[in-house]
Formats: sequence, C-alpha cells, structure tokens
Amino acid sequence: MLYEGKERYINPYTDFGFKKLFGTEMNKDLLISFLNALFNGHEVIQDVTFLNSEQLGSAYLYRKAIFDVYCENEGDEKFIVEMQAEIARFTPQDARDYEESIKVYRDLTNVVNTAEQKGENRRALVIAQEMKKDGMSNTLIANTRG
Repeated sequence: MLYEGKERYINPYTDFGFKKLFGTEMNKDLLISFLNALFNGHEVIQDVTFLNSEQLGSAYLYRKAIFDVYCENEGDEKFIVEMQAEIARFTPQDARDYEESIKVYRDLTNVVNTAEQKGENRRALVIAQEMKKDGMSNTLIANTRG
C-alpha cells in the first residue's frame, strides 16, 4: 500500500503480520506451501481451516500469541498445527511492536466484525420489509426473524 510516496510493509515477525500473511483465505495457498516446506515431506498438507484461538496469558511473562490451523493431509488425516510466539523473550522494542500489532489486529478485527454484523442486520431488515410487503403481520415477521 502506498501513502504519499512511502512504501509500507507488513512485518511477518509480528503476530499481526504473520496472521495477515498466512491467516487469511486469500493467502491460504501461501500458508499450505509454508507448512509443507516446514514439514519437509514428513506431512503433505492439502487443505487448512483457520481456527480462532488467540490466547494471551494473564501476566506479560506468560503471554504467547497462538495461531491454530486445522490441517488435512493427502491421506485425509486431520491434525492441528499450533504456531506461537513467546513474548517473554522479545526485546523491549519487539515487545512494543508486538503490543502495537495486537492493537491494530484487534481494531481491524472489530471493524470487520462490526461491518459483517451491520450487513446481517441490513439483510434482515430488507427481508422483513419484503415480508411486510407480502402482507405478513408484524407478529409473524418478528417470530420468524427472532
């Protein structure tokens, strides 16, 4: 992305950067390739499903960024790969960068989730309006839509 002539990069060593590069449907093939390279032929992954499993410890010393991926290999066997960064070993600058990446990641996640919810609400409203136009009672519409 370019801003006023400046190039911007995602740091793959941060939780946000790693998830942005490897944790999206758009980059699913990239993740499969990455994991297959790590397994070096011991496993050949055919498909992955992303699991929402970020876990942050109660104290800074115990915090880890955890990213689980549900994998299926060429033999149709299923297993979970857990990737994590141990924050306690970060340098002070890495820790600040990590904390900032978590804030950005959560902000972006909240924006996307809110947009999805608004889209669902808008869709429900349009359906309710169509039901009303078709002559259904408000009670029936409310009971149908929950």
